[in-house]
Amino acid sequence: MISVIIPVYNCEKYIERCVESIIVQKSANVDLEIVLVDDGSKDNSYNVCVEMKKRYHDSVVLVHKDNGGVSSARNAGMDAAHGEYYFFADSDDVVTEKALESLTTLTSKEAQLYMGEVRICGTKRQILYTKKASYTKEEFIYEMMTEPSTELLASGVWGKLFLASIISKNKIRFDERYQNGEDGLFFADYLKYVSRVEVFDGEFPVYKLYRYDAGERESAVSYFYPDLFEFFVLHREMLYRMLYDSKGINLKEVHQHYINDLIILLVRAFAFPEFFNEKVLLEILKKLLRNEMLKRASRDYERKLRGSSILIPFGLRHNCKYILYWQLRRRGKQYRKRRYSGEKLRSIFR
Repeated sequence: MISVIIPVYNCEKYIERCVESIIVQKSANVDLEIVLVDDGSKDNSYNVCVEMKKRYHDSVVLVHKDNGGVSSARNAGMDAAHGEYYFFADSDDVVTEKALESLTTLTSKEAQLYMGEVRICGTKRQILYTKKASYTKEEFIYEMMTEPSTELLASGVWGKLFLASIISKNKIRFDERYQNGEDGLFFADYLKYVSRVEVFDGEFPVYKLYRYDAGERESAVSYFYPDLFEFFVLHREMLYRMLYDSKGINLKEVHQHYINDLIILLVRAFAFPEFFNEKVLLEILKKLLRNEMLKRASRDYERKLRGSSILIPFGLRHNCKYILYWQLRRRGKQYRKRRYSGEKLRSIFR
């Protein structure tokens, strides 16, 4: 049986659509339960869940708890689940038709993780996909760390079947200290116990992830939070440690992507001084420059940059906090100015 775990918080407009996209997939080939965890919603979400529990009876498990955040809700959902497999969904997303049946067909293969493509629906349509249908753990992690189409799959739990036995045996939990990035850390923790990954190689995504428009200021607040750097470094380190001693893995390529991604995150943070003051930014740089993975990666970094752009990787490599600070502040201003004109971030490094 598949337990589909859905945290519910203030989503009265969407939760029914999400549940109905799942419940129609129950069949002779797909035994499932939907675990709804109301996390202290302030709108009518809980009452909507109660009505769906009445409508679908034993197919729905309903948990009601005080507000503790999405990690707390997912942990409560796992505690209440009965399935052999866990599938995580967000209350405003949709599980596509026949997705669970398609993933179930993969379970005949000897693997510990089963997944499919994810479509992001919203201002920009994007497909998150893998290049192959079958991977060793090391191959999969390498692709996640070096391929943009796969990289975002590493930061979420959408579109994946997890073995409940692995989660239970190894006490894998969502870290309730984090309100952002917690699913990426959970996924990286789970990968420690995986040897093979199987991917549904069909003509449709198994999951539709909805992203809604927000004002520039609101989207900046939600995206550029200080914990992002702690998450980014911790997440990459967890994945990196699983690759470090692997034969045939090009760590230099991994390092290149790591530094590129880090520079982009830093420039974005420095572009919004109203959310990140000087003290916070200097503390972020101080922590980063003590990081061993960053030191190793910066020694391998070979991107050809012009003019003063070379000062950012130079500062990372040689532990020059104040050179980094002033250069990133200048680049952040350029990024903010060009963002409004529609130019891409990478243009500031040319």
